[in-house]
Amino acid sequence: MIFTVHHVSFTNDGREIIRSKDYDQPTLSVGRGPSCDIALPDVSVPLDHARITANADGTISVDAIAGAPFMANGRSVTTLKIGRGDGAVINFGSHEFIISRTAEDVAIRVERKSAVADSSEAKDSKFVFSLGKAGGKMRLPAWILVVTILATLLVWPIWTWSNFHMAKSRADTFHADQSWSSGKLSLGHASLAKDCQACHENAFESVRDSSCVACHTKVHDHADPKSLMGAKGEPNPFRQVLNATSRMFNRPENSCVDCHMEHEGAVSAPPTP
Repeated sequence: MIFTVHHVSFTNDGREIIRSKDYDQPTLSVGRGPSCDIALPDVSVPLDHARITANADGTISVDAIAGAPFMANGRSVTTLKIGRGDGAVINFGSHEFIISRTAEDVAIRVERKSAVADSSEAKDSKFVFSLGKAGGKMRLPAWILVVTILATLLVWPIWTWSNFHMAKSRADTFHADQSWSSGKLSLGHASLAKDCQACHENAFESVRDSSCVACHTKVHDHADPKSLMGAKGEPNPFRQVLNATSRMFNRPENSCVDCHMEHEGAVSAPPTP
């Protein structure tokens, strides 16, 4: 069975434009999704809304997917069966379908009857996706959420750090800057769990090599710096940007923390070869 779909539109002066397409298949899919046979640019239409099927007995079935209703001859339904020789007027969102059947094919006339609900064809996208339409009812909770997040995860931790960064140790209670920690210290550094300043001298900076060698005074020879650079491969623009960002946080190349990672969990640190 062949479906002939006539998409109807109008010029500014009212002239009718018809674009027709034939589908040699027993079923057509209707919805907002681009993969549908009849794709409707209307956000009030589900992505996969309905199926139109030409049955072997000469009838036509229109069935909604997932129970989403549509309008048929003025009634809201989820399924419709059109008898032989009969027709139907169906509305999917702002689009009207006029379905009729001949002996050889099923003709479907698709015409937009009203403004497309909330689509880019009817409204500016900046307005559709902004909070301006919602007014103060949505803006106030959004601002409260933003302020709460900033206060909890930025202001409070900074205040805690500024009050304790010179202390030798901290009380065994919750401290807000713990929210910045990515995990527990290794077993070898577990004794420093309450003495963050032993390693972290300044906020928003990586651990300095000077903090490492203050305790690890008998560090044996490491790999040759040229060999380390060779292992990283040829420099590229992405690596240069990454290195520049690392230097902003006091983490130059070939620093201790490049190889010796911490806050990876309470496990034994692997020995350095």
